[in-house]
Amino acid sequence: AYIPACRDFTPEEQAVIASGGPLPADCESLCKIICTGCTKRPLDRPAEGFVVNTVSTRLLPRFLTDRVKRVDGVRDASPYLSFRFKDPRDGHLFTVAGFDPGESPAVKSTCCAPSDLLGGAFLKPGDRGVAMVEQGYAVSRGLRVGSLLTIAGVPVPVIGVVNSGVRPAKADVYLPFPDAEILMSRRLQAPLFNDINVILIEAADARGQAATMERVRNLLIGGVVSSYNC
Repeated sequence: AYIPACRDFTPEEQAVIASGGPLPADCESLCKIICTGCTKRPLDRPAEGFVVNTVSTRLLPRFLTDRVKRVDGVRDASPYLSFRFKDPRDGHLFTVAGFDPGESPAVKSTCCAPSDLLGGAFLKPGDRGVAMVEQGYAVSRGLRVGSLLTIAGVPVPVIGVVNSGVRPAKADVYLPFPDAEILMSRRLQAPLFNDINVILIEAADARGQAATMERVRNLLIGGVVSSYNC
């Protein structure tokens, strides 16, 4: 679940917002839910930014994950960050995801799971300063376990290679959530703080999935809830 991005602000509007002033009237009328991204725009637009399935998204407060968990028909929900970076060396674009590794059913069913591991190690709770890479990206960039990735100017060692198949929240690179916050913040006008742009969700029962999705849409006004009905 995510909410597509708002329009870009003019330089004058951005200056007002950055100084603590009010949102533009048309923007405020659309903000039915708290948006945290007005002052956290990417430094290199439109190349970089928060995306899911190629769609630019808004930033949202992390506490919305807990609200989604309480929606009738939701088994589990987990916070997720997905950001498109531009490599300054050759200009290629790649997506980096930040998630909470562990036993979350929502992460396993929508993002990646230990069963997807092709080599090396899967991210564990408490891991920091390491990354996993999707198989296709690894092959295209010549990466393997032990390789060093450079993300936002920071070298990050690869500890695992995964193939997450058709899961809807797949990315080129997977990081522990705190590391993703730090590295993504290096490419923003202001740092992330308890922000997300996607909520990963596992329904409690496939027979009630459509109704559950509708209830999540009603919570995230203007949001998009997608599923591969697996």
